[in-house]
Amino acid sequence: MISGAQIIENPLPVSKFIANITGVSPFVVTKYKAPKSEVGVRVLESGGQTIPVKHAGSHKGYEFSMTIIIPATGTQRTFLWNKHKAVLTRDKSLYSFDMSVTHLGPDDEPSLEYTHDNAWIKSMDPEELDGTKHDDNMTWKLELVCDDFDQVER
Repeated sequence: MISGAQIIENPLPVSKFIANITGVSPFVVTKYKAPKSEVGVRVLESGGQTIPVKHAGSHKGYEFSMTIIIPATGTQRTFLWNKHKAVLTRDKSLYSFDMSVTHLGPDDEPSLEYTHDNAWIKSMDPEELDGTKHDDNMTWKLELVCDDFDQVER
């Protein structure tokens, strides 16, 4: 499991989120939308009653999104792309990963951590590269899904 102890110094002072993914250096997150948690509704009719009774149904899963900065060099450059391509294998052990997103407080200290178990990339959208900028980093918008989600105050 990912923990707040793995946080590195914030390389982008304007960002307040860092993504820690098992097996790769942390990513700077510029936007993060935590998962919506939704439970279905079951309607039960029993004993010949004509009045339906509503109960909690099964969990509908967790989907979340984030925009991250892909550095110009290093393993981060291809890690997520390779994980996304592996989805087509249908072998979850190849394409899923554990991760957390840490919200940094006013002094860049971890304040809240969102953990995602067995996350995988549903879609990725690399933003257009601008050759006029003096920055070789890329920005990707990711939509992800995970098996379990939790948030912990740090």
